[in-house]
Amino acid sequence: MIKSYDKLVKILDFVKQNPNVKLQDIADGLDMSKSTLHRIVMELVDYAFLSRDEERLTYKLGSKFLEYISTVIDNLDIRSESSDIISQLNQSTMETIHLAIMVDNRIIYVDKRESLHSIRLYSVVGKEAPFYCTGVGKAIVAFQKPEIIELFKSKYACKNYTENTITDYEELDKEFSRIRSEGVAYDLEEHESGVICIAAPILNHNKQVIASISITTIKQRFSVDQLKGLKNDLVAGADTVSMRLGYRKENRE
Repeated sequence: MIKSYDKLVKILDFVKQNPNVKLQDIADGLDMSKSTLHRIVMELVDYAFLSRDEERLTYKLGSKFLEYISTVIDNLDIRSESSDIISQLNQSTMETIHLAIMVDNRIIYVDKRESLHSIRLYSVVGKEAPFYCTGVGKAIVAFQKPEIIELFKSKYACKNYTENTITDYEELDKEFSRIRSEGVAYDLEEHESGVICIAAPILNHNKQVIASISITTIKQRFSVDQLKGLKNDLVAGADTVSMRLGYRKENRE
């Protein structure tokens, strides 16, 4: 029985790391017989732990995992470790504060403090944020390994949300390079007209960027220069959360 569970875990982990993979590639990668693998994979598909592309005959993680996201989110240490920081930024800026994480190559909002102004922004905890045109998305993906960045590019089409949305991959690479250099990401009306945002990455004990915090406002209240003026406070808050997660600032690369 333990060996069966071991096979299940190895298959799911392999597919997680190699989305849209063919059955033969899984068999080769795990050194398993194709007949045994096929039986297990079909069961995983039946239970929605894996999803099968009938046209390309490839597999990726299935919708069953999405059902667990809200439960996982509720138990994340990062939410508790960042809660006071998010509240402080919310009180000091009076603007909307978001916390997002990367889950299976998706950027997910996991916490939020509403603006203290009467005009608020629409966003929902548990929903996905586009990686290329939101502050939280760019602040996380820009710091990933090149192969992970390429995976995001291949997995998601960069559609236009506004006239400012970056949809050209060459321009997006330049934007990611700037983010790595400056340490913060901006959304300057790229996801929603009239809405601007600044976001900073959060690192874990392995110096991996796993999350981000953002301050989001509207141009009606804030100019871009005023938004950039919030950088120091935002980065300080993100660094505090990072250190609570075991990261040491003196090791920043």
